[in-house]
Amino acid sequence: MKLILALVLSLSAQAHKGIMTKIEALNTAEAYAPMVFHNHFLWLGRVNYSGRKNVHRIEVRTADGETLLSSHLVPHSVERLYPFDKESIVIMGKAFTSEGWVTYYSIVRSCCGAMAVETHPIPTTFQVEEFAGTPETLFFNEVGERSVVAKTEGDTKLLPIEVSGPGQMHLVGDSLWILERRGFFLGDENIARLNLKTLKLERAFSKERNGLVGFFALQDGSALAVTEINEEKVILIDSQDPSQQTIIPVPGTRPRSLAQWGHCLVVGSEEPNRLTMIKLGDAKPKVVSQFNLEQHVSDLPRLSRISIDPETGNIFLRSSMIPEPGFDSQNSVYRFSDSQWITECKMN
Repeated sequence: MKLILALVLSLSAQAHKGIMTKIEALNTAEAYAPMVFHNHFLWLGRVNYSGRKNVHRIEVRTADGETLLSSHLVPHSVERLYPFDKESIVIMGKAFTSEGWVTYYSIVRSCCGAMAVETHPIPTTFQVEEFAGTPETLFFNEVGERSVVAKTEGDTKLLPIEVSGPGQMHLVGDSLWILERRGFFLGDENIARLNLKTLKLERAFSKERNGLVGFFALQDGSALAVTEINEEKVILIDSQDPSQQTIIPVPGTRPRSLAQWGHCLVVGSEEPNRLTMIKLGDAKPKVVSQFNLEQHVSDLPRLSRISIDPETGNIFLRSSMIPEPGFDSQNSVYRFSDSQWITECKMN
């Protein structure tokens, strides 16, 4: 295994504040952080407590996040959002029915300020929570069977593989990359690559890692990025040769969420909240900008999710911390703007 230690912080990379704009205050029922920027819109999963049950909905907002264009009720929880085809996203969630808890996926399309939601139940024999794939083939992690479910137009089948606690997944070419978890607590993870033609599995790491949580495929498919939250680092894994790895330290914080804009990988960290921009185009990746967000800890207590507008570079941030009983939620959605890092990371 070949490891490259990237530059921690270039001399020009100073800590800045940027401009933070609050988009929405969240309520106590909103314990997840479903958010994605896709097709010129900001998509948010929302929930309200009404009577004796939660009412779930999906919102689509303008590119700056400030104007609500449309809202649609969803018959299941909105736990995770994923880009799907050019104009739609996928929602993963659950609902309690006469058969017990059932997992659903919904395909949501937005056009001209209106939304259409198409909801599909997943057979109760499967225990799934994550999605990856294309409109032709959908993949869902199967935690109970330690495998992956593949769904095409005419077939739904469990792949004959074994991955312990499969989590987040990414489809890159003919490979499905899977975050593998061997226990309920952080500290025993790996990344598995599944060749979809041969169904052969290989692990990226020779030994288990210490808290892999954020998992992201670079836009050009050249590498996968993963945050190792307990070790304060990001690891880049070459998609052609997983043994080729680059370690990027982000000391002093706990990296969780990942996104990309231009030449830069953007890392959202917690405790304390921080944005770190890592330039990838050079021979060795290097940190070119960092932004401390500690001043917003009162209503952004734990930065759980980031998503970026590819045109403007605006970064959307969402927190998800469950409040103590009897206390109001502190969670919010923010928009972060700054011209300095855009200059550093812009594609030529």
